[in-house]
Amino acid sequence: MCGQFDLDRLEGHVAVLVDRDGRSLNISVSQLPKGAREGDRLIFDGKTFSRDDKATKAALTEARNLLEKITKQ
Repeated sequence: MCGQFDLDRLEGHVAVLVDRDGRSLNISVSQLPKGAREGDRLIFDGKTFSRDDKATKAALTEARNLLEKITKQ
């Protein structure tokens, strides 16, 4: 189950992650890296989750560009 995930949302003490194929995975919030927020890209190495700052920043930039493109039409 190693791989990349997006932190989709937090529901109480449960974090809902989504993998590259769109599958959801529920984990305890306590398993998230400190400071993790909705929208973060995470990497799971088989043991722990870590935040991928570069991928998170790229995803945010992509989302902002898409929103800008949509709103200008």
